[in-house]
Amino acid sequence: MKSNYLNQSFIIVFMAAILFGGCAKDGATGPAGPAGATGVTGPIATGNLFGYVKKWDQYGSAITTDLSGVSVNLTGGSFNLNTTTDSTGKYSFDNITTGYYTLKYTDSLFGFNQVNYNLFLGGATVPRANVNMSKIPNFYMTALAFTDTLITNDSSIVVTCTLNASDNNQRAGILYVGTSAGVSSNPATYLNYYTKNITALSTTFKVVIPLSDLYNLGFTPGQTVYFAGYGISLGFNTNSSYEDFVTGRSVFTAISTTAVTSSHIIP
Repeated sequence: MKSNYLNQSFIIVFMAAILFGGCAKDGATGPAGPAGATGVTGPIATGNLFGYVKKWDQYGSAITTDLSGVSVNLTGGSFNLNTTTDSTGKYSFDNITTGYYTLKYTDSLFGFNQVNYNLFLGGATVPRANVNMSKIPNFYMTALAFTDTLITNDSSIVVTCTLNASDNNQRAGILYVGTSAGVSSNPATYLNYYTKNITALSTTFKVVIPLSDLYNLGFTPGQTVYFAGYGISLGFNTNSSYEDFVTGRSVFTAISTTAVTSSHIIP
């Protein structure tokens, strides 16, 4: 009797092993079930975007009359739209879908401005922050002269900048530093920049560049450093400027159309 019971138990265990072994091997899954029905596509949210352009003259004073005529271009996704500001500086775009857009603001007499990858959420009328544009200055630099000031722990190059003319207003200048004669306001060509406010009635001003700054940029004694100087409108830090995403450097566009370039050997 005991032998028969053991034999029957062995047969039951053996058959169970065959049954479960045939269902799945090595973690394999069974056949997939039929696909479910496709859901209904949700609505695409659209909305309206508007804003204001503020203008400033080359001396940093606000222009409050007739702000019309600024061209505004919106690109992103399938959109490439254009409009212009009215007399109050207002512009608008209608029926824009949710997404990231670049807005560019241009006027022939002003430095352009740009807002990169602005996130717009559809479904409402959405205002965005004011955009500032400064007038392109009519003053510019005509000459650069260099003096080496070698003092322990405080050595520097003093750059004396000469302007084309003077007037009764405070102005500003910007000096770009680079490694080649092609240095300019283009962020791909410069490593650093220095700005200086210019007092009224002045035709010259000085920019002090510590040698430690140049060493930190990778320059060494005996190497040639190149400069490009421009007149720039006051308010340049907030008006007609934006960040270049490729280089991470600032782009200033309210600068003189004429520039002066020169070079100097690092002592």
